[in-house]
Amino acid sequence: MAHVSANSKQIRIQIRFNGERKITTVDLEPTKANLKAQKIRADDAQEQLKQGRPWELVRAWLRDEQPEGEPSAFAQTVGYYAQLMFDTAEVADTTLQEYENTYHRVWSRFDSWPIDSLDFLEITRALANLNSKKTKKNALSVLSKVFFIAIKDKNCPLKHNPCSNWTFKKEQKTVIDPYSQEEKQKLLSTLASFNSREAYYFYVAAFGTGARPGELYGLRWDCVDLTNEVAPMMHIRRAISRGKLGPVKTRQERTVSLTQDVAAMLRDNPSRFKSEFVFLRPHKTTGDLIPMVDGEWIQEQWHLAHDLADIRLRPPPYPYRHTYISNALQHGVNEFWLCKQTGHDLATMRKHYAKWIKENIDAERRNLAILESETEKRHTNGTQSDDQKT
Repeated sequence: MAHVSANSKQIRIQIRFNGERKITTVDLEPTKANLKAQKIRADDAQEQLKQGRPWELVRAWLRDEQPEGEPSAFAQTVGYYAQLMFDTAEVADTTLQEYENTYHRVWSRFDSWPIDSLDFLEITRALANLNSKKTKKNALSVLSKVFFIAIKDKNCPLKHNPCSNWTFKKEQKTVIDPYSQEEKQKLLSTLASFNSREAYYFYVAAFGTGARPGELYGLRWDCVDLTNEVAPMMHIRRAISRGKLGPVKTRQERTVSLTQDVAAMLRDNPSRFKSEFVFLRPHKTTGDLIPMVDGEWIQEQWHLAHDLADIRLRPPPYPYRHTYISNALQHGVNEFWLCKQTGHDLATMRKHYAKWIKENIDAERRNLAILESETEKRHTNGTQSDDQKT
C-alpha cells in the first residue's frame, strides 16, 4: 500500500513492501493536484518494487534524481545520505517525522553539497541561526546520523564524522522566579475582570496544579473526577504539542490532586457539558469557543494581564509551574509527593528548586530539634520524679 501526505513544503511518500516501510520525500508543494499526481507515481513505484527493482533506484526515480541505471555522482551528496538515513532509520513514525522536519529546516540547504565538503565551519554557521542549546543539539544529532550512514558506505570519501566530540558552551542555569501570592491573585483578578473568562479558568488551573501548558491544552472532561468532593482529581494522559494531541512530555501518565479552588472553578466552567476539552479559546474571526490547540491566544491574554496589573513578567515557559512548586515546598509539602503531582523526576526537582527544598529541610530540622528538646525535658523530669520517690 502506498500513501502520500503533506510534509511542510514537501510531499512525503510511504510504501509498505514485504513487511518493510519505504519512505522518501519529494520537493513539491503539497497541493491537491501534486498529491494526486504523486499518489499515482507512488503506486507505480510499488509495482516496480514488486518486479524486483532495487529501492535505491525506485527512490531516485520518485525524486527525479537520476536516469535509469546504477547510482551515480548524486550518491555522494549530503541530500542523498540524508534520504538514505530516513529510509533506513528503525524508529517510530513520529520520531522519523521529527528527524525529517529538523533536517529540512536546518540542513536541506546543503543537499547538493558533496558529503565530505560540509565541514566544522559551515556546521557552526548553520547552528548559529538556532536559538536554544536543545534545538542545536537536536539538529546536530540528525546531521550526525547522516554522517554515520555515509561513513558506513565503503565508496564514500568521508572517513570521519565532523559532529563527533562536539561541545556546546554551558547555558545559564534556569532562573526560578516565582510570583508572590499577592501577584498571583492580582493577575487572576485582572484576567477575570476584562472579559477573559477562558484565560482566567486556564490560569487558575495552571497556578493550582503546576501542570505544563500542553497538558492543560489537551485535558478532556473525561479525565476530570469531581465526584469526590474531599479529594477531587484530574488525570494527565495526553498533551497538545505543535497543534497535535499526543503523549505527555515524560511519556508517563499521572494523577493530579486538585485544590478546592481549582475544583470549584472546574465545576463552574461553562464548557463542562458543552465541549470535549476543558479549556477553550475564542476563534479569531467567529468568536466561537474552540479547543486550545496552541499557546498564541493564551499568551496574549497573559501578557495583557501583566500590563493591566502592572506586574513584572517572569521568564517563560513555566512561571506559574515554578510558583506552584516553590510555594508547595515553602509550606512543607513532601518533595517525593510533589514529583508525582507535577511529573518531575527527583533529580530535576532538586536541581531547580534546591533553595526551597533547603528551606523545607531547615524547618524540619528545627522541628526535630524542638521535639528532641521536649523529649529530653520529659526524660529529665521523669528521672527527677523517680529520685524524689526513692
